[in-house]
Formats: sequence, C-alpha cells, structure tokens
Amino acid sequence: MISLKDIRRNIYVALAAYLLLAMVLYSVCRVLFYFFNTAFFPDMSFSRWITIMRGGLRFDLTAVLYSNSLLLLLMILPFKMRFSNWYKVTIKWLFIVVNAFALATNIADSVYYQFTLRRTTVSVFSQFENEQNGFALFFRFLIDYWYALLTWIALVAGLYFGQKKINWEGPQVQGNITFYSIGLVMMPIVIYLFIAVRVAVSNTAHGPSH
Repeated sequence: MISLKDIRRNIYVALAAYLLLAMVLYSVCRVLFYFFNTAFFPDMSFSRWITIMRGGLRFDLTAVLYSNSLLLLLMILPFKMRFSNWYKVTIKWLFIVVNAFALATNIADSVYYQFTLRRTTVSVFSQFENEQNGFALFFRFLIDYWYALLTWIALVAGLYFGQKKINWEGPQVQGNITFYSIGLVMMPIVIYLFIAVRVAVSNTAHGPSH
C-alpha cells in the first residue's frame, strides 16, 4: 500500500513541487513590480488587480515551463541514476541557477519599467551592445537601486531554502521491467501535459498579463 510519505518522496511530485515553487516566486515578482511602480498605476482597483494577477499566472506558467524545460526533461528520463546523490545535487543547482537568473530579470524589469513604461524584452540588450563601460553601468545600477538587489537576494534565499524541502527517493517500484515500463509510460505523458498546458495557456492569454 502506498503511504503518504511515498507520495511526498515521489520524483514526479518533486517535479511538480519545483514548478510550483517557481510559480510562487514569479507571482511575488509581479506583486513587487506593482509596488516598485505604483506611481504609474494611480487608477488601480482591486478587481483590475485580480484580473492582472490571474492573467499573470498564465504568463508565469509559460515562463516557468520554458525556463525549467531542461530540469523537467532530466527528471522524467526513465533511468535509475535520477535517484543517485550526484544527480539530485545537479538537479537542485540547475533549478537554483536557472530560476535565480529568471528572478533577476524580473526584478531588473521592475526597475527598468520607469524608463520605458513597458515590460522589457530581449531587445533591451541591443541598447547596450556597443556600450564601452557596460560593467560601470551595471555596478552603478546596483548602487542606485540597492533595494532591488536586496529584493533579489531575498527571493534567491527563498528559492534556495524552498528547494531544500523538496526531495525524492527511489526507485519506489521494484523490478527492472516494472520500473522501466512505468518510466517509459510517464515520459510521454509528462511531455504531452507540458505541450497541452502550453497550448492552453497560449489560447487563453487574451487579457493583460501584467
């Protein structure tokens, strides 16, 4: 009989927990974006805020799935090495590094918005590609917007300590035939869900996302 502990230590439950943790922190970034730029939204109402947050969840889900696609792939590969210590450490640091970078872009975007009045895209990097003192500008940015740096550090701390609560054990299924059979079945199921969610989000993302 499968116990609650077995469910909590299941690798697919761990994968879902990783994605949920990232989603929560992305939503925190959206709240911070508003508080960093309240002066630009004087007519914000509660109903509009709820609409923005609901639309933002769709946007965040797409971003989380894309940025963590390698992690997702590594966790659904039907191999027993997924349960080895070195593999777990690799997964955990991959999750931290990828999402720390994503959180950094979100926080930087929250500050940069006041200069452009629009959310930042990758095109912003083209504005600095010929800048000779890029490092000086970067450190000047950290000094002028020290609160953004501290906010990012706090978010990364949440990322780090949150992922420490996530763990998986196994294989929980005995017998090589059963183990690999279940793994081969789960792999296309997870990929299908990934694609299905992505398509569903794209089809429904017609409202404001920020």
